[in-house]
Amino acid sequence: MTNGQALRVLIVEHEDDDVQLALRELRKQGWEPDFRVVADAETLAAALRERPWDVVLSDYNLPGFDAPHALEVVQASGIDTPFLVVSGSVGEDRAVAIMAAGAHDFVVKDHPGRLGPAIERELREVAVRREKARAEEALHRLAFHSAVTGLPNRAWVEQRFAEVAAGESDAPAHALLLVDLHRFRDVNYSLDQRRGDDLLRQAGARLRDAFGDRADVCHVSGDNFLVLLPIPRGADDAAEAVRVALGALTAPFDLAGVQVEVSATAGVALSPEHGTDFLSLLRHADVACWTARRARAAAATYDPKLDEFTPRRLRLVADLRRAIDLGQLVLHYQPLVDLVGRRIVGIEALVRWKHPELGMVPPGEFIGLAEHTGAIRPLTEWVLQAALRDLARWRGRRPQFFVAVNVSARNLAEPEFADRVLAALAAVDAPGSALELEITESTIMEDPDAAVATLARLAAAGVRVAIDDFGTGYSSMTYLRRLPARTLKIDRSFVGAQRDGSPQVDRAIVRTIVDLGHALDVQITAEGIEDQQTLDVLVELGCDQGQGFFIGRPMAPPDLDRWLADSPWARP
Repeated sequence: MTNGQALRVLIVEHEDDDVQLALRELRKQGWEPDFRVVADAETLAAALRERPWDVVLSDYNLPGFDAPHALEVVQASGIDTPFLVVSGSVGEDRAVAIMAAGAHDFVVKDHPGRLGPAIERELREVAVRREKARAEEALHRLAFHSAVTGLPNRAWVEQRFAEVAAGESDAPAHALLLVDLHRFRDVNYSLDQRRGDDLLRQAGARLRDAFGDRADVCHVSGDNFLVLLPIPRGADDAAEAVRVALGALTAPFDLAGVQVEVSATAGVALSPEHGTDFLSLLRHADVACWTARRARAAAATYDPKLDEFTPRRLRLVADLRRAIDLGQLVLHYQPLVDLVGRRIVGIEALVRWKHPELGMVPPGEFIGLAEHTGAIRPLTEWVLQAALRDLARWRGRRPQFFVAVNVSARNLAEPEFADRVLAALAAVDAPGSALELEITESTIMEDPDAAVATLARLAAAGVRVAIDDFGTGYSSMTYLRRLPARTLKIDRSFVGAQRDGSPQVDRAIVRTIVDLGHALDVQITAEGIEDQQTLDVLVELGCDQGQGFFIGRPMAPPDLDRWLADSPWARP
């Protein structure tokens, strides 16, 4: 300890000689006390409210007051401050009793030399407790807030709706608005993803400010926001909410000097009229939003008669099963690199659907349909087999190469899924280490026991397991420890955040995830690396692997061949 180290000490004592004895001992042991002396419950409580204290030292017996009562006052304040009793002999029973009640130590005045070490120990322990609390708070925020906008996320609003539904029976009805931005993907593709993220942040802030305390505004996925609000006047309040939401988004957005106008569509579902559980209400709001967009309207309220009429979705469901047999699916590959060794270690397989009439259908549109219709099984099997066939060619020159494939909750719930994966590996004579399965946190939590059992069997055969989009879901730490994961992939929203027009990594969150992952003995992969500055920061923070446009975009196999021949990341 450095001589003269400041120590804010609150002394509960009525004898000045004992106060001076404690202060002399603290100075002797290298502390510089900044102290206050109190002798009753009222002044003790006031002192605790007025400023923070590093430690409370209390005599056991004071006139009309004693250490047990002082301890109760400190505990009632809710402040985590070490409480040490510094007293003469009071009997073993009393000393044991006050320690059991929560005192951190008991120092006898005849042995003042114990005071300094006791304080040092308790300060270290309180620092550990506070750091743990900060980490838990950060992880809780990751679980219940959007990493891009900072607004509550789907997990939060689902929990909030459950609280509303469990309220009084005479509580007002509620409306759920799904607000869908129209030009978000244009911004991402025409400008860049950082400006796309900035658009989402600005849109979320406008919606939040427009509704204030009247509603809960949440960012649930991509370009979708939810607004949950009471509607005591029923449909009139819902209509007014739509006007407020769409009106907040009419003014142009300034994206790093580029003025962009963004329209939006709102779908409305009413509770209890259109559903009494969150998932039903969300689905109905989505159907209403789709109805509005098909009719080129600004908004629509859910109508059960129109629920089945979604032509594009119905067509995609019918066409998806044939797409595999007709050769309409293709794989693109994005490099995964070792950030420290500066070399490629694997590739991620990304499926694309070239529909003969509808053009390129984005994965976000047909993957969800595949999961809901049962087509996810043949789709995943095709991706596995095609990716491993392609990999076999590259592994001839790069034997340590692996390919990462995304799998869903439906896949993990299939009893024979592990057998099919192992059969696909055997078909190309590849070891388990040639394959990495990427799963999201939400996928794990749909059926955690099944996920753990399936992945444990595959991991025993050498298959790598990675948790994708880590930090955006709400996985249980218990299951996270049980999973045989070798990699946590940090969601790109923490890597590509933009402030004041320049790229910035969310250092606190990334460092928390890196420390957590390394404590669990797993590698950390960062997604969304788009420039050298971001890459350098991620290396500094301890990330092991990475991917992003700066390293390599998703590529068709011939393009990947050229990248492997020319890129400095692809050296042997």
